[in-house]
Order: sequence, then C-alpha cells, then structure tokens
Amino acid sequence: MPDDNLDFGSLFDDEPGSSKEHEETTVPDNELFTFEDDFVSHGDDPVPVSETPHPRKPIEPIEKKRRSSLDFEPDMDALLLTAQSSMIIEGTKYMGQKLYSHKALPIYTEAIKGIDLYIKILERNPNNYHKLSKMIVQDIDCREVERLAFSIYKAKYNEAPQTDDHKLRAYELFRDRLKIAYFKSLISQTMAGIKKYFLLSGGTDTEKINSLIQNEDITLKSDVARISQHTNLALEMLKHGNAEISGGMKGREMNMFIIRSSELLQYYYTQTGRTQTADYYKRLHTTYSKYFVIRD
Repeated sequence: MPDDNLDFGSLFDDEPGSSKEHEETTVPDNELFTFEDDFVSHGDDPVPVSETPHPRKPIEPIEKKRRSSLDFEPDMDALLLTAQSSMIIEGTKYMGQKLYSHKALPIYTEAIKGIDLYIKILERNPNNYHKLSKMIVQDIDCREVERLAFSIYKAKYNEAPQTDDHKLRAYELFRDRLKIAYFKSLISQTMAGIKKYFLLSGGTDTEKINSLIQNEDITLKSDVARISQHTNLALEMLKHGNAEISGGMKGREMNMFIIRSSELLQYYYTQTGRTQTADYYKRLHTTYSKYFVIRD
C-alpha cells in the first residue's frame, strides 16, 4: 500500500547558495561594476570612458521624385503614333490609287484612328507633340504623315502651318480626306450587301422582303436603317462633287446606288405603312432613274 506521508523536504536540503563553497566565491554587490582602469576595452583601441563618442545621427534618405502619369504620356503617345502611322500611309496609298471597295474599309478605318491620335495629342497637350518632334523626324512613317498633313494645309492656305492651331488644322484636313475615302468604301460595302434583296433580273425581291417583314426580321430592319443612312450620305457626297468611287465613272456608281436603294426603301416603307417616307423615296427613285446627276 502506498505511503501517503511522503517527505519532499529532504530533496531541498542543499539549496543553492547555502554551501560554504558558494559563500567563498560570492562577489560583494558593491564590486560587481567596478573597473581597475579608466578605459573600456573595445577591441585593440581603448576608448576613454569620459570620451565615449555621441551616437551618429541617422542619414535621412533622399526622396526620389516619382514619375507621374504626365511623364509617361509622351512615351505612350510615341508607341501609339509609330504603330498607327504605317496604317495612315497605307490608307493614303489606297486613296491615291482610288481604291474604294468594301475591302479597303478596314484600312481607312485604321488610318482615321491614327490621324485622330495626332489630333488628340495637339488638343490635349501641345507640349507633348513638341517632345515627340524628334521621334517624328526620325521615324519614316511619322515623318511622312506630318509632311502630308502640312502639304494639305499649305495647298489650302498657301502657307505652311506655323502655330499649334495651324498644325491641328492640318491634321483635321488630312482626316477629312480620309473620311471621304472611308464613306466611299462604306457605300461600296452597302452596294454589295443590297444585292440580296433583288432578283437576278434586277427587280426587287418582293416575296422575300414580305416574308421578312411578317417575321419582323431584325437583320432586315438593321439593313434598312443602314441603307437609308448611306443613301443620305451618297446624296451629300454628290452635292459636294466628290462622289467618284471608280476612276472615270464620275459618280455613276453613286447614282446607281441611290436608284437601287431608293427603290428598296420605297417598297419597304410602303409595306410597313409609312407612306410619307415611302413617297419621299419614290420621288428620289424617279429623279435619279431619269437623270444622271453629277457635279464636277
């Protein structure tokens, strides 16, 4: 049976510091921090206690000026200009060769985007354009774009652009020319697409159109809206005398487009109950069917 009267006191009879040996090796408290010499040893070079150097002041780091978004603008503009300028040159070549087919539409679209970059830089911050001048001179395409824009300005105003406003106007004139080419290609695309609503014999495919109207076909509605818009565009271009799509045709293709589109629109609006609009396109169709309308 276990003994409940266990004596743990004997385990601590010899407590630390109670032995005689410990008493002999104990250092008095008043001698713990005394020094025999007047020096504190720090390696090989003693330093007098009274001459301990003051701690050095921490060196404050020099704050670097961070670049703001304004600093990066010229870099980004340079990348965009070099990327788009080649498309502007390509669009200019197409325009010079009078290539206005629907296949040229993406070329003119990108060319206009490129010219818009030059315009936006001058509008937003002309100083950025000045910073880019060296890059423009060194890059073949950028240099050619600037030369073409300034030549167009000089041809119109009989002087080279001098101020930022003049340069801005030069690029706007360049964009206007590209837009005309874009509009011609746009009409060419619509001319190709409108054929699906006509019979091989040349007449309107009334059966097909009636079926699409009854089914409230979304594509037909979208096509009608686009054809109507491009018909008005063609009329405006004929009015200003810049409607030649193919060389030597003097606007004949534009006239044919108006004849076909007005015939289709007249029938569509008649069938959908919009008689006033239908009458307008009927008169338009009659006029352009009887007369070859051009303006040199």
